Amino acid sequence: QSCTKTRETCVHPCNAPCHDDECPETACKIVVEVTCECGNRKQQRTCHDFAKEYRRIATAQLASSVQEMQRGGSVELSDILGPVRPKSNKTLECNEECRVLERNRRIAIALQIRNPDLPSKLQPNYSETLRAYAKKDPALVKMIHEKLTELVKLAKESKQKTRSYSFPVMNREKRAIVQEMCHMFGVEAVAYDAEPNRNVVATADRLTSWLPSMSLMEVLQRENGQRRIIVPSLNAWGRTNYAGAASSSSK
Repeated sequence: QSCTKTRETCVHPCNAPCHDDECPETACKIVVEVTCECGNRKQQRTCHDFAKEYRRIATAQLASSVQEMQRGGSVELSDILGPVRPKSNKTLECNEECRVLERNRRIAIALQIRNPDLPSKLQPNYSETLRAYAKKDPALVKMIHEKLTELVKLAKESKQKTRSYSFPVMNREKRAIVQEMCHMFGVEAVAYDAEPNRNVVATADRLTSWLPSMSLMEVLQRENGQRRIIVPSLNAWGRTNYAGAASSSSK
């Protein structure tokens, strides 16, 4: 039977074979999840390895506390005299992806996005249909994302209530992708004209549209463990003589 007494260095049980004397000093093999400060990065580590990293950080913080005392400042005595036990699992360093997410979050705030369920909108849940099409035609998906991003930014900065963008003429399948992508931005999408000249006009409201924190291509490359996806530099519309038109409205 294993010893269930809590270790002095962590919150996990001793787990050594039952004994009468003090618990032996063995490495804790329990696996814990550690994150970065913003929570974007996550890793699995043994408690022993995590504690070593935490002690390194705690030592640096202790040195900072001593310097603060020498300057006449105040510090928490328990931080100096108490046992060094992990108080937080945030020991990983934030990386470039974390900084991109933070930048997007600040952009969203700066653009005064006002939605009661904003967090779920900023963290997009792209459908399987969109994911499959992005793998089939990444150039089109990338271009749609860029046009909608430009449209939402224009709407947020505009004195008009809405801004619109007219996508080029395209077939039914591509129009469906545009309309579903518009939904991910809180943008209204309406198709106009008869086949074969039918196209989609996207309209962004200054108050109700938003920017998703990650594009569909970024989500896919993150899931695939890639740092960059090379998108073909082709005309995504399959035509070379079409350009969308942006317009404003005072609805």
